Amino acid sequence: MRVWIDIDNAPHVLVLRPIIDELKKRGHDVMVTARDFGQTIGLLEHYGIDYVKVGIHPGPNKFKKIQGLLDRSLKLYNIMKDKKIDVAFAHASRGIVIPSLLFKIPLIIMYDYEYVFDWLFKKFATKILIPHVIPEDKLRELRYPLHKVVKYPGIKEELYVYESKIDPEIPKILNLDQSKIIVTVRPPADMAHYYNKKSGFLMEEILKYLIKNKEKINVIFIPRTVEQIKKFEWFVSQDFVRIPPRALDGPSLLYFSDVMIGGGGTMNREAALLGVETYSIFTGKKGSVDKFLEQQGKLHFIKDKDEIEKITLEKRDKKLIKDNTKKEDLLHFIVNQIESANG
Repeated sequence: MRVWIDIDNAPHVLVLRPIIDELKKRGHDVMVTARDFGQTIGLLEHYGIDYVKVGIHPGPNKFKKIQGLLDRSLKLYNIMKDKKIDVAFAHASRGIVIPSLLFKIPLIIMYDYEYVFDWLFKKFATKILIPHVIPEDKLRELRYPLHKVVKYPGIKEELYVYESKIDPEIPKILNLDQSKIIVTVRPPADMAHYYNKKSGFLMEEILKYLIKNKEKINVIFIPRTVEQIKKFEWFVSQDFVRIPPRALDGPSLLYFSDVMIGGGGTMNREAALLGVETYSIFTGKKGSVDKFLEQQGKLHFIKDKDEIEKITLEKRDKKLIKDNTKKEDLLHFIVNQIESANG
């Protein structure tokens, strides 16, 4: 079976890597296309995944998003039309939808935030894979086509976050003073359709708070785009701030972190699962996965400026959390779903 996988955002590289490996292990031919956005290409090359680069991010403008989606869909169609694809699979990539429809092949879409713009997925996907923590009544409220929905066990970060291969060179690469508190910061996704300006305001206030505590911390700043480096130049130019010179293994980076502060998304959930004190400044609609982690005490939300002082800047005991049973169960479940879509 020939499987086409499209990747349009950096966090999805880590999610899809074990799936790609398992598909190949089972004897399937896998073809990967990728959008040049953020650290996507850098991570693909870091992990040695073969890919074809197709398209760029169109920016935050809604009209340009639609135009960019249509343009990238056409490019993907032209690249893949003679490849005799049997099944298409992606994590929340919209560019793969129209070509899959035209090719008349099964399309399996996986995503974990129920408030994402997902009309295309609901309308045209063969299967929609979502985490089990999203309740049935929420799916009905949001008008999910329940006959397409397949709930997978666990959350997507469990596919890779517990892997034990920690890169010991991270502190050296980033020139970290490990006697200090290591704080990793990931700004909000300011080009996403769900971006809320309040998150941007909270980010700026938190950076000011970190500057006040600069004597006892090193900050690893993980920008989503080059534009964010320019936007926060007043912060990233500080001596205690480090920006990775290239794409690095996220779980390894978080292993050496004491605190994680993020605008929401995958890196927050990775940190929470790894036992890092994790704070989210996401101010959009709170997804079921984040509610689940919050209820477990693994993820804390900063909702306004007055709560910033609650951020605990302390060293933590570094320990490697391993739960590969969850990984294997989740991995085989997803790959089985891909295989069964082809009949």
